[in-house]
Amino acid sequence: MAGLSSQSSEGAAETATGTKAVGFKAVVFDFNQTLTTVPSIPKERIEALILCDKEPDTTWLRKVAFGGDTRLEQLLHALDILRTCWGSQLFVASFAQKEKVTKSLELIGALAHFGDAAPGCQVFGGEELEGSCKGDFLKRLAFEQGWKPEEVLFLDDQADNIRSAAGICQTFFVRGERGLSLRDLSELVDTGGSGLRGLQFAGSLARKDATVATHDGGQTSARGDVGQDLADLV
Repeated sequence: MAGLSSQSSEGAAETATGTKAVGFKAVVFDFNQTLTTVPSIPKERIEALILCDKEPDTTWLRKVAFGGDTRLEQLLHALDILRTCWGSQLFVASFAQKEKVTKSLELIGALAHFGDAAPGCQVFGGEELEGSCKGDFLKRLAFEQGWKPEEVLFLDDQADNIRSAAGICQTFFVRGERGLSLRDLSELVDTGGSGLRGLQFAGSLARKDATVATHDGGQTSARGDVGQDLADLV
Protein backbone atom coordinates (compact mmCIF):
# COMPACT_ATOMS: atom_id res chain seq x y z
CA MET A 1 0.00 0.00 0.00
CA ALA A 2 1.54 3.27 -1.06
CA GLY A 3 1.36 6.42 0.96
CA LEU A 4 -0.21 5.37 4.24
CA SER A 5 0.53 8.86 5.49
CA SER A 6 1.14 11.90 3.39
CA GLN A 7 3.02 14.03 5.86
CA SER A 8 5.42 13.70 8.77
CA SER A 9 4.84 15.36 12.11
CA GLU A 10 6.51 18.72 12.51
CA GLY A 11 7.05 18.27 16.25
CA ALA A 12 5.29 19.29 19.42
CA ALA A 13 3.95 22.68 20.37
CA GLU A 14 5.14 24.64 23.37
CA THR A 15 3.44 24.02 26.71
CA ALA A 16 2.26 26.72 29.10
CA THR A 17 5.71 26.65 30.75
CA GLY A 18 7.50 27.29 27.45
CA THR A 19 8.93 23.76 27.20
CA LYS A 20 8.32 21.24 24.45
CA ALA A 21 5.80 18.48 25.16
CA VAL A 22 7.12 15.61 23.05
CA GLY A 23 4.64 12.83 22.46
CA PHE A 24 4.27 9.87 20.15
CA LYS A 25 4.83 10.63 16.50
CA ALA A 26 1.66 8.68 15.70
CA VAL A 27 -1.37 7.62 17.72
CA VAL A 28 -3.52 4.98 16.02
CA PHE A 29 -7.05 4.41 17.27
CA ASP A 30 -9.48 1.61 16.64
CA PHE A 31 -13.00 2.97 16.00
CA ASN A 32 -15.74 0.77 17.48
CA GLN A 33 -15.64 0.54 21.30
CA THR A 34 -12.47 2.59 21.37
CA LEU A 35 -13.33 6.00 19.97
CA THR A 36 -17.02 5.04 20.21
CA THR A 37 -18.80 3.33 23.09
CA VAL A 38 -20.79 0.88 20.94
CA PRO A 39 -19.85 -2.36 19.11
CA SER A 40 -20.85 -0.82 15.77
CA ILE A 41 -22.81 2.05 14.28
CA PRO A 42 -25.78 0.75 12.25
CA LYS A 43 -25.33 1.43 8.56
CA GLU A 44 -28.90 2.70 8.22
CA ARG A 45 -28.29 5.45 10.78
CA ILE A 46 -25.37 6.85 8.81
CA GLU A 47 -27.15 6.46 5.48
CA ALA A 48 -30.09 8.44 6.84
CA LEU A 49 -27.76 11.24 7.90
CA ILE A 50 -25.93 11.21 4.56
CA LEU A 51 -29.19 11.45 2.60
CA CYS A 52 -30.69 14.08 4.88
CA ASP A 53 -31.50 17.27 2.97
CA LYS A 54 -31.43 19.42 6.08
CA GLU A 55 -29.23 19.83 9.13
CA PRO A 56 -28.62 16.24 10.31
CA ASP A 57 -29.78 15.25 13.79
CA THR A 58 -26.68 13.89 15.49
CA THR A 59 -28.35 13.26 18.84
CA TRP A 60 -27.96 9.46 18.65
CA LEU A 61 -24.32 9.73 17.65
CA ARG A 62 -23.53 12.13 20.47
CA LYS A 63 -25.66 10.59 23.22
CA VAL A 64 -25.23 6.89 22.43
CA ALA A 65 -22.46 6.10 19.94
CA PHE A 66 -19.91 8.43 21.55
CA GLY A 67 -21.08 8.09 25.15
CA GLY A 68 -22.83 11.38 25.84
CA ASP A 69 -21.91 15.05 25.73
CA THR A 70 -19.38 14.90 28.58
CA ARG A 71 -17.40 12.04 27.07
CA LEU A 72 -17.62 13.47 23.56
CA GLU A 73 -16.31 16.83 24.74
CA GLN A 74 -13.40 15.12 26.49
CA LEU A 75 -12.71 12.97 23.42
CA LEU A 76 -12.55 15.98 21.11
CA HIS A 77 -10.35 17.80 23.63
CA ALA A 78 -7.98 14.82 23.83
CA LEU A 79 -7.69 14.60 20.04
CA ASP A 80 -6.96 18.32 19.83
CA ILE A 81 -4.32 18.21 22.58
CA LEU A 82 -2.61 15.16 21.08
CA ARG A 83 -2.15 17.05 17.83
CA THR A 84 -1.51 20.61 18.93
CA CYS A 85 0.40 20.10 22.18
CA TRP A 86 1.98 16.68 21.84
CA GLY A 87 2.69 16.90 18.11
CA SER A 88 1.18 13.52 17.26
CA GLN A 89 -0.35 12.51 13.94
CA LEU A 90 -3.66 10.74 14.51
CA PHE A 91 -4.93 7.71 12.60
CA VAL A 92 -7.89 5.36 12.65
CA ALA A 93 -7.38 1.69 11.77
CA SER A 94 -10.72 -0.11 11.77
CA PHE A 95 -12.28 -3.14 10.14
CA ALA A 96 -15.50 -1.13 9.88
CA GLN A 97 -16.55 0.38 6.55
CA LYS A 98 -14.45 3.48 5.92
CA GLU A 99 -17.35 5.66 4.78
CA LYS A 100 -19.24 4.92 7.98
CA VAL A 101 -16.22 5.81 10.10
CA THR A 102 -15.38 9.04 8.26
CA LYS A 103 -19.00 10.24 8.17
CA SER A 104 -19.43 9.56 11.88
CA LEU A 105 -16.25 11.47 12.70
CA GLU A 106 -17.31 14.32 10.41
CA LEU A 107 -20.72 14.63 12.07
CA ILE A 108 -19.22 14.98 15.56
CA GLY A 109 -16.55 17.44 14.42
CA ALA A 110 -13.57 15.08 14.74
CA LEU A 111 -12.63 14.23 11.15
CA ALA A 112 -10.15 17.10 10.73
CA HIS A 113 -7.98 15.57 13.47
CA PHE A 114 -7.32 12.54 11.25
CA GLY A 115 -5.52 14.02 8.28
CA ASP A 116 -2.64 16.45 8.06
CA ALA A 117 -3.03 16.84 4.29
CA ALA A 118 -6.83 16.59 4.14
CA PRO A 119 -9.54 15.71 6.67
CA GLY A 120 -9.94 11.94 6.89
CA CYS A 121 -6.91 10.98 4.81
CA GLN A 122 -5.50 9.15 7.85
CA VAL A 123 -8.61 7.02 8.37
CA PHE A 124 -8.22 3.43 7.19
CA GLY A 125 -11.25 1.17 7.05
CA GLY A 126 -12.02 -2.46 6.42
CA GLU A 127 -11.59 -2.08 2.68
CA GLU A 128 -7.93 -1.12 3.18
CA LEU A 129 -7.18 -3.53 6.03
CA GLU A 130 -8.89 -6.49 4.38
CA GLY A 131 -6.73 -9.59 4.31
CA SER A 132 -4.26 -8.34 6.90
CA CYS A 133 -4.11 -8.01 10.66
CA LYS A 134 -3.71 -4.63 12.29
CA GLY A 135 -0.17 -5.48 13.24
CA ASP A 136 0.73 -5.74 9.55
CA PHE A 137 -0.85 -2.34 8.89
CA LEU A 138 1.07 -0.77 11.77
CA LYS A 139 4.30 -2.33 10.56
CA ARG A 140 3.81 -0.84 7.08
CA LEU A 141 2.89 2.54 8.50
CA ALA A 142 5.95 2.66 10.74
CA PHE A 143 8.24 1.44 7.94
CA GLU A 144 7.03 4.10 5.48
CA GLN A 145 7.57 6.87 8.02
CA GLY A 146 10.76 5.52 9.56
CA TRP A 147 9.20 5.41 13.03
CA LYS A 148 10.63 3.33 15.86
CA PRO A 149 8.43 1.06 18.02
CA GLU A 150 8.49 3.54 20.90
CA GLU A 151 7.25 6.36 18.64
CA VAL A 152 3.85 4.84 17.78
CA LEU A 153 0.89 4.22 20.11
CA PHE A 154 -1.95 1.85 19.16
CA LEU A 155 -5.24 1.69 21.09
CA ASP A 156 -7.77 -1.11 20.52
CA ASP A 157 -10.43 -3.05 22.42
CA GLN A 158 -9.71 -6.44 20.81
CA ALA A 159 -7.01 -8.60 22.41
CA ASP A 160 -6.09 -10.24 19.10
CA ASN A 161 -5.41 -6.85 17.53
CA ILE A 162 -3.24 -5.83 20.48
CA ARG A 163 -1.31 -9.10 20.30
CA SER A 164 -0.72 -8.61 16.57
CA ALA A 165 1.05 -5.32 17.32
CA ALA A 166 3.34 -6.73 20.00
CA GLY A 167 6.89 -5.53 19.40
CA ILE A 168 5.79 -3.24 16.58
CA CYS A 169 4.64 -0.29 18.69
CA GLN A 170 3.35 0.73 22.10
CA THR A 171 -0.09 -0.75 22.74
CA PHE A 172 -3.00 0.06 25.02
CA PHE A 173 -5.78 -2.47 25.52
CA VAL A 174 -9.12 -0.68 25.93
CA ARG A 175 -10.92 -2.82 28.50
CA GLY A 176 -14.64 -3.12 29.01
CA GLU A 177 -17.30 -2.42 26.42
CA ARG A 178 -17.62 1.36 26.60
CA GLY A 179 -14.55 2.52 24.70
CA LEU A 180 -11.92 4.85 26.11
CA SER A 181 -12.97 5.98 29.57
CA LEU A 182 -12.90 9.53 30.88
CA ARG A 183 -9.81 8.54 32.84
CA ASP A 184 -8.11 7.19 29.70
CA LEU A 185 -8.93 10.39 27.82
CA SER A 186 -7.62 12.51 30.68
CA GLU A 187 -4.35 10.56 30.66
CA LEU A 188 -4.05 11.08 26.90
CA VAL A 189 -4.39 14.81 27.51
CA ASP A 190 -1.98 14.94 30.43
CA THR A 191 0.76 12.63 29.13
CA GLY A 192 0.22 12.27 25.40
CA GLY A 193 -0.49 8.59 26.00
CA SER A 194 2.81 7.68 27.66
CA GLY A 195 1.16 7.68 31.07
CA LEU A 196 -1.78 5.43 30.24
CA ARG A 197 -2.24 2.82 32.95
CA GLY A 198 -1.58 -0.61 31.49
CA LEU A 199 0.44 0.62 28.51
CA GLN A 200 2.52 -2.13 26.93
CA PHE A 201 5.95 -0.79 26.04
CA ALA A 202 8.17 -1.75 23.13
CA GLY A 203 11.61 -0.53 22.18
CA SER A 204 13.74 1.75 24.31
CA LEU A 205 10.84 2.86 26.53
CA ALA A 206 10.44 -0.67 27.95
CA ARG A 207 11.70 -0.02 31.45
CA LYS A 208 9.89 0.18 34.74
CA ASP A 209 11.36 3.45 35.90
CA ALA A 210 10.42 5.43 32.79
CA THR A 211 8.94 8.87 33.34
CA VAL A 212 7.25 11.14 30.85
CA ALA A 213 6.60 14.84 30.68
CA THR A 214 3.08 16.16 31.11
CA HIS A 215 1.62 18.82 28.84
CA ASP A 216 1.77 21.37 31.68
CA GLY A 217 5.50 20.87 32.15
CA GLY A 218 5.48 18.32 34.99
CA GLN A 219 6.41 14.65 35.03
CA THR A 220 4.59 11.40 35.69
CA SER A 221 5.47 7.73 35.78
CA ALA A 222 5.15 5.97 32.44
CA ARG A 223 3.60 3.06 34.40
CA GLY A 224 5.52 0.38 32.55
CA ASP A 225 5.27 -1.80 35.67
CA VAL A 226 1.48 -2.04 35.79
CA GLY A 227 0.70 -3.32 32.29
CA GLN A 228 -0.40 -6.93 32.08
CA ASP A 229 1.37 -9.45 29.88
CA LEU A 230 -0.16 -9.83 26.43
CA ALA A 231 -0.84 -13.46 27.22
CA ASP A 232 -3.20 -12.33 29.98
CA LEU A 233 -5.40 -10.22 27.71
CA VAL A 234 -8.90 -11.57 27.42
